[in-house]
This record gives sequence, structure tokens and C-alpha cells, in this order.
Amino acid sequence: MKIGLVGCGGVANYHAKIYKLIKDAEVVAVTDVNLERARSFASRFKVKRYFPTYQDLLEMENLDYVDVCTPTSTHAPIVIDILRSGMNVLCEKPLALNSEQCDQIISEAETQRAKLCICHNQIFFPAVRKIKSKIDEGEIELVSFKTFDKENGALLPSWTATASEGGILWETGYHLAYLQLFFLREVTELFAVGKKVKFPVYDDFCVVLKTASRCYGTIELSWLAKEMDVFYEIDTADGGRIQIDRNSDYLLNAPPGVADTALFKSKRVFSRKLTMRYFRGHFHLFTSFMNSIKNDLPPPVPPIEGKKTIQLLECIQESLNEGKVVRVPN
Repeated sequence: MKIGLVGCGGVANYHAKIYKLIKDAEVVAVTDVNLERARSFASRFKVKRYFPTYQDLLEMENLDYVDVCTPTSTHAPIVIDILRSGMNVLCEKPLALNSEQCDQIISEAETQRAKLCICHNQIFFPAVRKIKSKIDEGEIELVSFKTFDKENGALLPSWTATASEGGILWETGYHLAYLQLFFLREVTELFAVGKKVKFPVYDDFCVVLKTASRCYGTIELSWLAKEMDVFYEIDTADGGRIQIDRNSDYLLNAPPGVADTALFKSKRVFSRKLTMRYFRGHFHLFTSFMNSIKNDLPPPVPPIEGKKTIQLLECIQESLNEGKVVRVPN
């Protein structure tokens, strides 16, 4: 499959590395507003063509899809323009800055009958999918799903901490939000509390999510940590507690039949090879999207899932700002 890549920043480097691992994928052109960065990127990944604008990609023939890896604030106009050209799109998360922009994007995708997939990579982790399948099959009764992510925000690109780009909530909280929607059914309301400590946006907060059933979820998110510490925890009705280490895709305390990934037995410093386990999710997502194009199937993460995640983030932002319980749209 022939792929055009828009944006040559940090996340695009990971996408390009993953495409190198997929036998049927080839990035044939890249674009970036900084032409020198596009040239350097193309040279590093042996891409034949590079351009200063994404509009140049729209003049190319035989592209199977365009992969958008630009800042969140640019997603809506870029994705809509690409869809209007009749091309399929893979969009890095988040889909947009608000639900209204999501509606515009979804409408355009439907009008053009183009495939649009959102990069919810973490639901494609083997450990995540294993646990979810056991819940869906009734082998595990879920009581709560807890997500915990603490990072050093100073190490991230400065634009991610600005209100115009959504801050920590849209940059990091987005992953935790779509994971909550993946595991929990019918989130009905939430309450969030937090502070703006080092950044002009909420950089340390906690969210409790209530559902129509007995299940509930929590999100703990901070950019104040000195070192990264990320894990997801599933509490079950039989008193069990399963943890997923995000970076390594390892399971802790998993019951028999679930723990066919390696179990954690001690803390370790991850090698570069081991931390690349995080990008297994991208690999499975990308190959699934390619399969949907080849066989004219629905994309693995349709844009409505991107909109639902944005709506959840908007409710969290409202709760943080106003200090009240907020109803979540159905």
C-alpha cells in the first residue's frame, strides 16, 4: 500500500518505523511546513518524495491513504481537505479539538465515502485485547477499570501544554479516555478535580466515571512526576486485581488462561527493544486499517469513536472548570 505522511515531527518518526516493519506498506511521500525537516525525514527513511504542504500530496495518484501526524489544532482542516480529495485517512489522536469539528469531519467522510481511522493504538495492545475478550465472554466480571499515568511534562514538546492544543487532557488524557470507553459500557456521568501547578492548563487531576451498571472507572493523570509511571488496573468481582504495564504490554497477577504474555516478576530498566513493545498497538492498528481498505471493510477505529472520546474529554474539562458532576452524552 502506498502511503503519504503529513507532518515529520516526533510521532511521525514512530509511524515511519512501524511502516518499515509491515511488508505491504510503503511511505512514498512526506510533507512538512519545514521543508528542510521533510527533506531530512525523507532521507532518513528512504522516502522518494517530500513536499512543503499536504496539498502537494493531493496531486499524487494511486495513494491508498494519507497518515496525518500534525498538532491537534490542525487536524480538522487537513483531514477535511484530504477527505474532499477522495482519499482515505489515518489520523493521529485526537481527531479534533472539539465535538463540533468531529461532526464536520464525520460528515465529510460520509459524503465522500472515504475511510477514516483514528489512532486509538492502545486498544490494540495484545494484553488489553486479551483482558477485554475475557470480559466480553463473561469469564471475568469487571468491577472497576483504573488508569494511572504520571509523566514529566517538561520532557514533552512545549506546544502540548498549551490551551490551544488542549493541554495534558487532549495530549495524554485522550488515551485514558478511549480506554475507559473501550472497557466500560454506558458511562453516564463523571466528576473531576485537579490543579494547574506548573503549566497554564490542568496538569494534575483525577476523574471518577460512573456507568449505568455496577462498573466504574478512574483516571489519574499528572505531568509533575520526575519519572514516567503508567499502568492500568482491572478489579474483578471475585476479588482479583489484574494490572497491565503499558510500556511493556505485560500483565501482572493475571489468572490462568489470561497470562500468555510474559508476567512481571520484578522492576527492570527497559531496554530500547523492550520499550518498543508499546508500538505493538500501532502495528496491529495500521495492518487492520490496511486490511479494511483492501477488503472494503469498516475501519478498525471509525471516527465516531474519536468523537465519543472528545465528548468525554469535554465533560472532564467542564467538571474541572466548574467543580461539578457532569452528565456524559449517550
